[in-house]
Amino acid sequence: MNIRTCLTLLSLSSSFGIASTHATEVPVGEASIVVDCAKPALPSQREVGETTGQYNFSQVYATRARLMSEARRACQREGVTRVRLVMEPSVRESTRTVAQTNASR
Repeated sequence: MNIRTCLTLLSLSSSFGIASTHATEVPVGEASIVVDCAKPALPSQREVGETTGQYNFSQVYATRARLMSEARRACQREGVTRVRLVMEPSVRESTRTVAQTNASR
């Protein structure tokens, strides 16, 4: 999965009601990770791997570094207290089909 095509950053204002001191994973239906700008902490590699659909240690490590870099940039904007990293489903997964043909060989 190419993270550049799957990453959408949503900046959340201080009206977001849940207080957290570290990066947390949101329920499975919403594949996303929330980062608190006041106390940014790395999400676990397991969280990142499950959220992005990657299971190779090196890929997950690099992806986590890129995600946190994006989150730090978003946190530098004025008035932003939390950043939510939302992963869109892969295009390949949603368009998988099996073609059957009756053509003679």
